Amino acid sequence: MTFTQNMSDHSYQNPLRPQQSLAGFLIIGLMGMLCLFVAYSAYWFYYAGVVKEHIDNHVLELSENDVVLSETPSVRGFPFFHTVHYTGHITTSSIDFNIPSVLIKGISLPGQVLSISFPNGLSWKAASQIGPSYLLNGLNLKLTLPDVIPDKATVEELTQWQALGQYLKVHELSIQKDPLNLMAAGEFSLDQYLQPKGQLVIESRGHEKLIQSLSREGFLSAQDNLFIQGAISGFSKIDAKTSEKILHMSFELKDGFLYVGPIKIAPIPPIMWPSDQPVNLNKNLQVK
Repeated sequence: MTFTQNMSDHSYQNPLRPQQSLAGFLIIGLMGMLCLFVAYSAYWFYYAGVVKEHIDNHVLELSENDVVLSETPSVRGFPFFHTVHYTGHITTSSIDFNIPSVLIKGISLPGQVLSISFPNGLSWKAASQIGPSYLLNGLNLKLTLPDVIPDKATVEELTQWQALGQYLKVHELSIQKDPLNLMAAGEFSLDQYLQPKGQLVIESRGHEKLIQSLSREGFLSAQDNLFIQGAISGFSKIDAKTSEKILHMSFELKDGFLYVGPIKIAPIPPIMWPSDQPVNLNKNLQVK
């Protein structure tokens, strides 16, 4: 009997059983997932190194301007978003900040969103101050950086930046100082004279109790207490559900002045930017 006749008499049997094929696919799939995880891990730690280098450069620049960090920031969060952690003191020649914990998500690149959170609050006091520090129970900030960030803060660079209509967008600013709870949002840029302009709209609860507390602790005199209470009463309204006073105010920087609503409050000292050229455009500054 020939080989051809034998094949016709017996149907062909696949040497690989279904269970073996399934196991092979699983092994190949697991190997693929492992390769992806290794590649992602390599990218995550590489990018963490880039962020760390970026931070170290900022820390060096700060130290050259007499701003000293007691500890070195770290980059954590694997395998999720990169998060910069810092715990320690930030000290200048005149003030000392005590930061139990600050978390920064995002990087300071054009058009990027930055989220900065102080989940355990922070405190600060003047370098020569004796006694308790000023304390915030919590602080959170979320903002979008401009699409263009000047290489340096000079008249020439900022003139181009202002001409492009660039601005800093503050999506959320929340401050907790028991019993105060404040929320704010706004945006800031520069006017034609390269002076700050912008608006910040705030809404707060518990401000009356906070003012009374500051007065009891000696941070405000009785006269200051009465003045502040009277000044903000016109911007407050009663919550129909809780009967609590809600403060709603709009702060605006324009034409060299600070406004609260339509009321001109105080002049803002002009910023004299350095220039790369002999002719300084600051001479054209006009404060109305």
